[in-house]
Amino acid sequence: MRRLAALIGCVVLGAAGPAAAEIIDRVVAVVNDEVVTLSEVEDAAAGALREAEAESDPVARQQKRQRQLRAFLDLIIGDKLVKQEAAKARIVVREPEVEAHLDRVMQQQGWGQPQLQQYLLAQGLTLAAFKEQVRDQLLQRKVVGRFLRDKITLTDRDVLNYCREKTTEAASSYAVEAAHIVLRVPEGASAAEDAALRRKAEEIRDRAKAGEDFAALAGQYSEIGGDNGGALGTVNKGDLDPSLEKAIFGLPEGGVGGPVRTPAGYHVVRSVSRVKKAASTCDEVDPEMRNALYQERLRDAMADWIGDLRKKAFIEVRL
Repeated sequence: MRRLAALIGCVVLGAAGPAAAEIIDRVVAVVNDEVVTLSEVEDAAAGALREAEAESDPVARQQKRQRQLRAFLDLIIGDKLVKQEAAKARIVVREPEVEAHLDRVMQQQGWGQPQLQQYLLAQGLTLAAFKEQVRDQLLQRKVVGRFLRDKITLTDRDVLNYCREKTTEAASSYAVEAAHIVLRVPEGASAAEDAALRRKAEEIRDRAKAGEDFAALAGQYSEIGGDNGGALGTVNKGDLDPSLEKAIFGLPEGGVGGPVRTPAGYHVVRSVSRVKKAASTCDEVDPEMRNALYQERLRDAMADWIGDLRKKAFIEVRL
């Protein structure tokens, strides 16, 4: 089976015979008995690839694109290895578990169906894709419980030392109160339609920079969150699409920028104000700090475990 997978050079749409076969994708890696296609990697790396396209120099643009593709391919390979181990251990996530988790998330956020749909639009996700993300998260929790949880130990001293370290870092960090105006790009839009929406977003940006009220422009033009002036609330690093986050954190207080392209469309962004993060006193063990340190050590343990899986697996990379 491995030899069969290793010999696959492309994915084809079969017809009456070899002459009629049409190449629709390319295999860029084989992981044991599974393949990874180029389109799978490009979909996962979409946000990072849009950032790479902003490079004006074609050589630098291609190099950055290749680095991003390879980085996301490595993540996909790790994900496949984890799922293969889960399958061997007969660890599964059933649909009722996904639905129950989604219900809990909506209750915690105080969402109804309209708020969920707005969130999905902002993230450029379908409900099916969001459920698949939830399924993957729940599967990873079960895998951690089976293979890794007992390997991670924390003492109170560990937590206090971690708290002091993070408090020092927090002295120079901040969050951003932000807002955006979103022009959605319809699925299947032509290059001309895409360019026209970008020009419209640039015009809105220029009007905001010239002094027009951002909230009023959001109410007039934004297709997501316009009824609340485009407010994004307080944004921390890691909360948003990387290209959108980079634009927001790169602005001075009151600054307007963009347009930024994400799966949702074109965003004109505004940094309303910078919010200083409250520092912990570290006088006692903070449950949030304990959880943050646990998550950090869990990531390290997961990376080590995946590294061990890679050593034992058959992996061929063609990217």
